[in-house]
Amino acid sequence: MNTRWCICVIGSGVNAVVSANVISLLIGLLLLTHPGAACGDNMFVSNYGGGTPGIVQIDSSGASTVFAANGLDLNGLAFDGAGNLYAASDCAVYKFNSSGSITATFSTNGLEPTALAFDSAGDLYVSDLNGRIWKFNSSGTATLFASTVPTIPFGLAFDRAGNLYAALGAIEVYGTNGVGRVFARSGLSGARGLAFDSAGNLYVANNGNNTIEEFGTNGVGTVFASSGLNDPEGLAFDSAGNLYVANHGNNTIEEFGTNGVGTVFASSGFLNYPTDLAFEPVPEPSACLLLTIGLIALLTLRRKRLTEHVD
Repeated sequence: MNTRWCICVIGSGVNAVVSANVISLLIGLLLLTHPGAACGDNMFVSNYGGGTPGIVQIDSSGASTVFAANGLDLNGLAFDGAGNLYAASDCAVYKFNSSGSITATFSTNGLEPTALAFDSAGDLYVSDLNGRIWKFNSSGTATLFASTVPTIPFGLAFDRAGNLYAALGAIEVYGTNGVGRVFARSGLSGARGLAFDSAGNLYVANNGNNTIEEFGTNGVGTVFASSGLNDPEGLAFDSAGNLYVANHGNNTIEEFGTNGVGTVFASSGFLNYPTDLAFEPVPEPSACLLLTIGLIALLTLRRKRLTEHVD
């Protein structure tokens, strides 16, 4: 969505300068927060181990609680812009409210989901075992976005430009028209989860080699991490730039700093063959709230100037 701003300057001289500066600051804050919500401290993890529990919530200390004990084996998670959590099961995608109850089901003919990702417009993209990537609008209507036959896509992620990346053995990138090309292939064996850092570098769970690979925007890759990994699946970054990995084979969540050094973040509680993870987004600051604060500041400044003039 494109936003058009109109600056209305109040007063003249010093007042005009102050007014323009304050409004410019507010617009800067709005534009800074507009691209998307930040990550919160609460992590959500999908399990694929007998369906109990389906989704686990893990706090910043690594302690886990059951979010949704729905009896489903799950293999993909994603939050929409409103903070609703979506999870991929063997034959459908489910939407959960904040209490862990299913509020909607997304499916289409022969859907067997493997991964989920939302674009900036709020449309949900779903890869499946039949070599397809589907696009669902908010009402649940599905259209075929791309066919990857005979290759099965196992991971999805959008970059800031709105291009969709898919783990298909190699990593392929798709424009908004659904036409794809190979982005990276070297060093990959059984690519699974995908995640972008704040600089636009792509990280790949290299399942077959038990490594995490890092690819620059030019598609050139290096090994980012290899210690402690056993069948890595889903990836997610927190707001501090730390990378978390659903370490499926060890029933753990691993945390890696920006230097690639890892530690076990969570290893007990309700983890049961974790497959994916996602951080709960923090709501964006309200534009109305910021503008209200700005107007209050402007009125306060003008009152102060009028008072000084009278005195």
